[in-house]
Amino acid sequence: MFYNFQNYLIDYYLGTKTFLSSLINRNPPPEYLAARDSAKPDLILIPGVMQKWNVFRRVGRELAKNGYRVHVVAGLKRNMGAIAGAAELVEDYINKNNLRRVVVIGHSKGGLIGKYLLANNNQNGKIIKVIAISTPFGGSLRAKRIPFGSRKELIPNSILLSELAKRSDVNKNITSIFGKFDALVKPLASCRLEGAKNIQIDVYGHHGILFSKEIGEVILDGLGKI
Repeated sequence: MFYNFQNYLIDYYLGTKTFLSSLINRNPPPEYLAARDSAKPDLILIPGVMQKWNVFRRVGRELAKNGYRVHVVAGLKRNMGAIAGAAELVEDYINKNNLRRVVVIGHSKGGLIGKYLLANNNQNGKIIKVIAISTPFGGSLRAKRIPFGSRKELIPNSILLSELAKRSDVNKNITSIFGKFDALVKPLASCRLEGAKNIQIDVYGHHGILFSKEIGEVILDGLGKI
């Protein structure tokens, strides 16, 4: 119990640190869009609730160094709105920037937005894969503590999650990555998505997983197989 509590404190620190960082470093580094290997897909980072691109700063830097062009959708702001609305913003970004082959990398709620995009906003087939990190596909009981209306979508058995569950046909294009302990996703089994590629790594923490060495390796391995 103490070990989990210790990791919870570290995770809380990382989540707070990235939130505060977003108040200072508002724009992603230029190297995100400077890197480009034409054979590789474009990547779109979608953060979770209350976060911006900063929560991906370690992952994004590593992806850019490996030749991927990394995109951030500023219109999402702190991702506190409805999932359907967020998906429309991402779809508009893809079309306005004429992106052809896209992989969505979503953390927490961002992964749900990714699946929603595959199910409802991908008629042109531009989104070829979603990599979801610590995403509660079955909802999380912790969502009840979120202090704004769209939290209802994240609660187990919500209307939106129930509708998304019916779209199991898109799960084959999803990789769900999650750790051994996550204080914000309860139950942790909610991250396991039937029909998807599920990868559990030896990492603790909802935000901590994004700062681990393992997450970059797993993402790059998956991208290399596209």
